[in-house]
Amino acid sequence: MVYKNAINALRRLKERFKLALVTTNAKEYIGKILEASGAKGLYDIISAIPVNEEPNHQKLTEKFVKENGKPAFYLAARSKDAIHSFSKLKVKCIYASWDGFDEEIAKLVSRTIRNPSELEASL
Repeated sequence: MVYKNAINALRRLKERFKLALVTTNAKEYIGKILEASGAKGLYDIISAIPVNEEPNHQKLTEKFVKENGKPAFYLAARSKDAIHSFSKLKVKCIYASWDGFDEEIAKLVSRTIRNPSELEASL
């Protein structure tokens, strides 16, 4: 599900930050997904896995940090594995819960935001 307000909030953040997408989706499909969601051109860096590779958040996170440096924060929607991977690196994790709240995920992060308008205020 695409949240137009979330895309707009990220576009405003892009004026202040370099945005990266770190995903276990396959590289071969990301462009189509971003285009369909209205987020094409939003990210400065896209880190994804090859289509034939098994998703592994820890490996992907380590590769991302090695190539790009440690991010200032990680915005997570549902992936506990990704949150654990970034938390191990002492990266501030923010849980975007606007598509449904998960108490278990909320316990793992520095901050939970319930709608896109809270995103800018939390940074």
